[in-house]
Amino acid sequence: MRSLEVISFISETPTPYEQVWEFQKKRVDEIAAGHASECLIFCEHPLTITSGRRAVKENIIDPLAPVFEIERGGDVTLHSKGQLVIYPLVKLHGENFPGGLSEYLRFCEQALINILQSFGLETGRFGPTGVWIKDLQGRTKKIASIGIAVRRWITYHGIAINISNDLNEFQKIRPCNFDSSVMTSLTEQGVQISLKEFAQLIEDEFRGRDAKVPGQLSNLRN
Repeated sequence: MRSLEVISFISETPTPYEQVWEFQKKRVDEIAAGHASECLIFCEHPLTITSGRRAVKENIIDPLAPVFEIERGGDVTLHSKGQLVIYPLVKLHGENFPGGLSEYLRFCEQALINILQSFGLETGRFGPTGVWIKDLQGRTKKIASIGIAVRRWITYHGIAINISNDLNEFQKIRPCNFDSSVMTSLTEQGVQISLKEFAQLIEDEFRGRDAKVPGQLSNLRN
């Protein structure tokens, strides 16, 4: 995907969820009209709960938390500072994903699996949609959530990977209908990497599926 444009909202201050949400919808229309290229958006949000099309209302535990009801599939997800959120806006049934949504979802999962395995994490599809690991105690933990919407055959919404976010915030929801303790992060698993460094690794996966993770960023667990 050599023509993919990268748009980063990552800065010292997390970007409000609604700002990037509106940006995505506008960009999808521009891509569909041929006025803009496919893109990869990187950002970090302040504390935000999103409720997908199959959300169970009881999975939102904190009634005071900001909640957005959105178009993506899936249940309830939480974003917060230290979590990298990735919104790929790419065409389905085109040159890169001729197999459509199913192929695209598997690619997103595999891109994360490739990167996380390079850090020495036992990573795989050990649960519902998303990316899971098995920690040193053999417990299955979720480290990334994936929720996609498609409009005019273009994807939006996307991937949330826990880098260094406060996992206690997940007590405000029941992620994927699980207890909040199912969630983990790279920091909790002993991997130290910045959001911008991880974003570069994701970009490499999208630009070329044979991209390799730079060895100097790998932090293998003892």
